[in-house]
Amino acid sequence: MKRLFLLALLALAAWFGWKKWPELVNRRPGHDLVVINDAGEGLERIRVVVDGQTLVCEHLDEGRTATLPFKVQNSSDLKLEFQWSRREGVMSWRGGMVPAGPMLQRHILRIQADGQVLYTTENKIVG
Repeated sequence: MKRLFLLALLALAAWFGWKKWPELVNRRPGHDLVVINDAGEGLERIRVVVDGQTLVCEHLDEGRTATLPFKVQNSSDLKLEFQWSRREGVMSWRGGMVPAGPMLQRHILRIQADGQVLYTTENKIVG
């Protein structure tokens, strides 16, 4: 009985390894989202939604930068929401374009003091 259990466990491990081997060996690099706080005060509850997934940064001090890596299956735009540390209200912004294709990019969101968001991209060199 013990041998049968070990054989079944070994067979299960072999099957799992066979199915997941390409994922384990070929780790794909992804995009980067860089949030720069130029607002003159701290930011709270920063949420970016891209291709159905939410990237989160709970707090970002003034003058600081947060880098959030992510991967996409489909081309998508970006949706940003954040709150000020000392002011009321939720600010939101929508725009940009994240390609699903082989090109990887660094998406830079620079948040200004008046709530404006400057969006730029640069190609990401992998290798």
